[in-house]
Amino acid sequence: MNGLLDHLDCNRNKQFPQGHVLRQVDATTREKLERFLGGSVSPEYLDFLAEYGGTTIYSIPLPCPKSSSKDRLRELPFDVWNLYIFGDYTPGKNGGLHTHGLDCILRHGRSVTPVDMLPLAEHIENRFLHYSHRPESYGRLFLYCPEDLPYYNAYDPECAGQEPPDPFLACQEVAPNLETFFKNLRSFSAKEYDEWADRANSYI
Repeated sequence: MNGLLDHLDCNRNKQFPQGHVLRQVDATTREKLERFLGGSVSPEYLDFLAEYGGTTIYSIPLPCPKSSSKDRLRELPFDVWNLYIFGDYTPGKNGGLHTHGLDCILRHGRSVTPVDMLPLAEHIENRFLHYSHRPESYGRLFLYCPEDLPYYNAYDPECAGQEPPDPFLACQEVAPNLETFFKNLRSFSAKEYDEWADRANSYI
């Protein structure tokens, strides 16, 4: 894992003004992840969290959701935002959890994490990068875009008798493994980001 993100614009700050401190990925964290996953956790996933947990990577281009309009998708096939890598944080001074802590993300459960996947990072609000533990795609990275799922509300009479959609349907594969994903990733320059923002704003 050493040096995997060296070519990217990153902030490796481990302390936060809210009082949260990044903890080591210890046996307690591993047990917590294994309970959530229902099985053993990939050593590669744990090594990545231990090395890069708490890192913010700036101005990362990643695919647009499939639900984007055809015109927008053709002109802007990606969204540029920051990538917040999850870590294991202590609760803040008021007892609250860090929004990019594993405790917080696992508490949301399957609303943000498809079965047999573990969260690596948040890209845009409610859009997550996942490491797959599914047998047919083990080790691959997927971007989960829940806005791509068909509408479903258990309390809506129009959805009566329907099965909730499989979250995996809203997953876009972005790389065959961690190393390929981060080595091929790049942070936009300030000029590129400004140009992207101008084009994106023209669609609003």
